[in-house]
Amino acid sequence: AFADAAVAAGSVFASFFVGSVKFYAAKTKEERTAGAALLAKAAVNGSPDAHHTLAIMHFNGSGGRRKDKDPEAGAALCARGNILFNSVPAKRELGHCLQDGFGVERDVALGKKLLVEAAAEDTQTPAIDIAVSAATAAAAAVEERLRKRNDINTLQEAVTASREVSNAARAAAREHLHATPENRFLLDWFNPDVCGEVLPPGMHACSHPLCGRVETRRHEFRRCSCCGRVRYCSRSCQSLDWRLQHKFACLPLLELYGWMESDAESVDGGSVGPSPPGSPGGADFGGASSAAAAAEA
Repeated sequence: AFADAAVAAGSVFASFFVGSVKFYAAKTKEERTAGAALLAKAAVNGSPDAHHTLAIMHFNGSGGRRKDKDPEAGAALCARGNILFNSVPAKRELGHCLQDGFGVERDVALGKKLLVEAAAEDTQTPAIDIAVSAATAAAAAVEERLRKRNDINTLQEAVTASREVSNAARAAAREHLHATPENRFLLDWFNPDVCGEVLPPGMHACSHPLCGRVETRRHEFRRCSCCGRVRYCSRSCQSLDWRLQHKFACLPLLELYGWMESDAESVDGGSVGPSPPGSPGGADFGGASSAAAAAEA
């Protein structure tokens, strides 16, 4: 009731927050439509976060069918968010769009420039670098312990080991980073140990640990094109999660243990491809490559 009153009073943040919650936590089409309308209202009234969220919705065709994807509209929203507000998430998304020719005419040089600018903006936020350093140190400690055991002899054992390393990195990063209010709400809402809400069978949440966005239909989010075991709502989440944790659990780590997952062995049944150690597997957003994700790593 308080949030609705804030929306009625004209609060731009309240429109964005309530819109995000209603859209992603909706149980009916009417609730989702109302959420989208509030997000549009927040964007019109100058919310950079609403611009980015609406762009992601257009990229994924969220709330509709696969054919409802509108990459042109998503790219336009990112361009607006970048130009008007210097929004780092919008800048990062637009950089990937330009590199991939997704929703805009392909311009690799300009895309790389925007990705470099977004990475530079990240360095102005000490918590991110501290989190990345903590995650790397925690992962290295667990990996060293696993190496000394020298008992990883099967693919499944290698996958389990990589997850252990990734979980250590995630826990260390979380000590230094905090989810935004709308993301925190969604993370708690879909956490069985907090609010008890459970996603329908076949639906997934974004794999970035501080995102909270969830699929509105099956197979909406794109899987990592390298390992196929994680899903992301956007290229921003994919590139940031690579730095925080996924680089410790993707195929490069399996290669360290001498194992390479094949199509037939894929845990999720999706195709995977070899990737050189140290380079990320880019989630397949409009044909995005791992090299594009690495531009700002």
